[in-house]
Amino acid sequence: MDMTQLEPSRLLDILNKKSSFPGSFISIPDIQAQNKVLKHCGLPDDEYLVLFTPSYKDTMMLVGDSYPFVKGNYYMTILGKQQEDYIKEFASFKESRVLIAPKIWLDLRISGSQLSQNLRRRCKISPKGLFAYEANVNGKMHWISEAHRNYWHVLLDASGLDVGKDGLHVGLHRPDFIVCCLDNTNSNPSKISCILVRKKSFDTSNASS
Repeated sequence: MDMTQLEPSRLLDILNKKSSFPGSFISIPDIQAQNKVLKHCGLPDDEYLVLFTPSYKDTMMLVGDSYPFVKGNYYMTILGKQQEDYIKEFASFKESRVLIAPKIWLDLRISGSQLSQNLRRRCKISPKGLFAYEANVNGKMHWISEAHRNYWHVLLDASGLDVGKDGLHVGLHRPDFIVCCLDNTNSNPSKISCILVRKKSFDTSNASS
């Protein structure tokens, strides 16, 4: 299929400029907190950018604002908090097509499933867009690999899990975004929202290779 390559994303530049939430919000050093998050997710510290935000809303708006939605690509979402899916507003504003899928689609096997059919949608733009879904204790990480095989970026929302306690084993699948919370045991608030961004997915220095 003849596909138009999406221009290199400035996503990493945008996120780096917005930077982490001011250090006064976090009582432990940034680098220690970053390493803790990466360890809980089973990820190497050189592959992901870790940013801390004041809230879940701020995290999702950061993604929506920086992701290269354009007319002709997609935002497909299976997030449980649809009323708090702030990304879809940005996708709609940028004229990307928004697809809201039922949560039950995640429970199906890949072969012949409706979710797989939607991931295999024809699209003249590559990558096709962003697929967002909610992580749970039962895994369902195979959808990350299926989305990547079909030229989608993936946002895994693990904000509803206790990542520090249960861990989030995504080392084999490498989602492009991970939204999660970290316990802040030294001061209030007790939870710190953060987002992990896979550098390789948006590194403009490798765009021509």
